[in-house]
Amino acid sequence: MTAVLPRAGRDADVLFDPSSVAVVGASDDESKYGNWIAVQALRMLGRRPVHLVNRRGGTVLGRPAARSLAELAEPVELVVVAVPAAGFEAAVDDALAAGARAVVGITAGFAELGAEGRALQQRVTERVRSAGAVLLGPNCLGVADSTTGLTLASNPLPSGTVSLLSQSGNMALELSGFLTGHGLGFARFASLGNQADVGVADLIRSCTRHAGTELIAVYCEDFGDGREFTDAAAQARRAGKPVVLLTVGGSAASVRGAASHTGSLTSDSDVIDAACRAAGVYRVATPRELADLAATLRQQGPVEVRRVAVLADGGGHASVAADVTEAAGLAVPEFSPRLSDALRRELPPSAGVRNPIDLAGAGEQDITSFTRVLEVTLAEPDTDAVLMTGYFGGYREYGERLGAGELATAHRIADLVRGQGKPVVVHTMRADSPAARALAERGVPVFGAVEQAARALALLGSAPAPEAPAAVPAPAEPVTDDGYWSSRALFAAAGVPFPDGARVTTAAEAVAAAERIG
Repeated sequence: MTAVLPRAGRDADVLFDPSSVAVVGASDDESKYGNWIAVQALRMLGRRPVHLVNRRGGTVLGRPAARSLAELAEPVELVVVAVPAAGFEAAVDDALAAGARAVVGITAGFAELGAEGRALQQRVTERVRSAGAVLLGPNCLGVADSTTGLTLASNPLPSGTVSLLSQSGNMALELSGFLTGHGLGFARFASLGNQADVGVADLIRSCTRHAGTELIAVYCEDFGDGREFTDAAAQARRAGKPVVLLTVGGSAASVRGAASHTGSLTSDSDVIDAACRAAGVYRVATPRELADLAATLRQQGPVEVRRVAVLADGGGHASVAADVTEAAGLAVPEFSPRLSDALRRELPPSAGVRNPIDLAGAGEQDITSFTRVLEVTLAEPDTDAVLMTGYFGGYREYGERLGAGELATAHRIADLVRGQGKPVVVHTMRADSPAARALAERGVPVFGAVEQAARALALLGSAPAPEAPAAVPAPAEPVTDDGYWSSRALFAAAGVPFPDGARVTTAAEAVAAAERIG
């Protein structure tokens, strides 16, 4: 079980803004983590001192390398250790002796390999704690903070306002691509690894305090202390920083994968769902869903969505969007006669105005019809959100005049959405067009597949406000007797019903008990 940092003394914040750093195991070999981390670390030169350490000395990446931390003339606040497992313990001791307040363990080969590795991991963790320092990992891929210019992850990451806490480095790389597509990036990144010391709850709390973080994304295989996770996530949600969770454990295969990956014990999916409901956490199933929801939350924040208006510029798109929206668990209800009449005044006679809305060629004739119809629809009290779908973004292909009008309309749509305060998501077959980019840049989520747009709306209302934490029962006396009658008494005291019974030692007692019980 992951230990949680005490409220005073050790502090996970030092991981994200150290005054100086060192990379132990820095290398010129491009196949080694020590090389990848050192390359990224050197991007910080001019922001903070960066020391490269290699036991052979000489130069690494064209810069002088110390043979050990003891050779350095000044203390180092954060040390990244990327040496083979056999040298990890000694490297951590050297880091603590050099004054490190934080250690990032890139090295693998600990709890994920079994009992011997777990014992080594625990021994190192206890030394770090005794020294008043913190340990991230081991078996992790580093840490980064775009607000402080910290680049100690294995790969460069786009800057933004999402903080990602992940037990998978590759998951971070895939998510970075999806976030970039929505104009988003990372405020912070921390690779959790084995969570021997600093756990996901500690890092959620740190990100909640962090001014540059607007949303906290978590990929986690082992939650350690589930109550601490729930408490930290609920605090983040109350502070206006939604927590979006991607986890595993829905299949036997994923459980096996997590155990071999970080030695993690995954939690039952129903238990995780209950914890998410209690803490107001959004749960997603894929990295793409996580990015899509992050973009939608950026526009609107947590809001309940049940009734959706579908706005399309073609009958096929209108019908398909209505189907996938309802398949996502939302309703596409028929509009009131009043709203249908208002829409009919803006559209040609052939248009569909009962929900879904089909512009029926109005876009080609007057591109501004998108804005007028959207404004009327959003003003309807019975409409929670709008899903716009179809060809918007492609009208520029018909000529410069229509393209200019389409781009101007995109800006007006973004202004309208910001003023109305209701979620609007856009699916377009031209998601890379100037109009689509203008929408995304101004906070309107744009999707290349209509099912993504519908799912994002459904997820938006999937996490109610956090519940008040349940009281923890007082610890019970440990059970020392596992006999039948003792066990039966414990279960009965907890409310489990049993048929009548009696404990007997002779045949006569058995007959008497049977006659009494019946």
